[in-house]
Amino acid sequence: MRFKKITFLIILILFQGLSLALTSFAYHRVETFEKRLISFKIKAHEDFNHRNILNIPRIEIRMQRRGWAKVGVLRRSRVVFVYDGDTILLKNGTSVRYLGVNTPEIDHKGGKSEFMAYTAKAFNQKLVKGALVRLEYDLEREDRYKRVLAYIFLQNGEMVNALLVRKGLAHVMSIRPNLKYRNLLLGCQRKAMKERVGIWKNLVRDRGERCLGNRKSFRFHRPDCPFGKKISQKNLIRFRSVYDAFWEGYSPCRRCMPWAR
Repeated sequence: MRFKKITFLIILILFQGLSLALTSFAYHRVETFEKRLISFKIKAHEDFNHRNILNIPRIEIRMQRRGWAKVGVLRRSRVVFVYDGDTILLKNGTSVRYLGVNTPEIDHKGGKSEFMAYTAKAFNQKLVKGALVRLEYDLEREDRYKRVLAYIFLQNGEMVNALLVRKGLAHVMSIRPNLKYRNLLLGCQRKAMKERVGIWKNLVRDRGERCLGNRKSFRFHRPDCPFGKKISQKNLIRFRSVYDAFWEGYSPCRRCMPWAR
């Protein structure tokens, strides 16, 4: 009888030990599984982020390398029609007006168009018609005509607005508060002016009448222009010539037309 009791106790101890071992093993397996699951989630998240980083549009990478202004919201779309040098139509029916620049006007009613107007349109058409472009916005998204305001980038990362200015087919037209690329565009304009290409071909530096500039609006006027006379002393800047006004990044008043092209 005593032997049976000892045997039973030994079996009971072994059974309890086995039970504890199995419990510990199961707990370890669950813990290991949970750790692997967490590790997998972290790895998947890192992979996702890595893919996103690798897929950053080239324009963002190029802009960061060149030290340009911080990238805003980007949207990709295809261009189906070109109205003129600085206005396009996207596939979704949205009309887009290029920010920061102004190209010579085309008279769509059959009148006389401005100098280089059709050349600017042709160049713009060559760059973007049928192309997939990226739009970058500034602080304002629309103008008073309900057109979207944007900087347009090609797939190779080049900004169409800047290309037009650099080729002498547009001049800088800054409208507050959309001044993100004013310095970049002004740099392109000064190079074009030095080389006397496009619209700058006939503009002589030391000739022409004096002009009145408005620091607030970045517009310049003839001295007898009603709008020029209303400029406050705080915002008034005087230019020796039209050339100097353009050099500083001011654009001509549409009413008094201080720059006869």
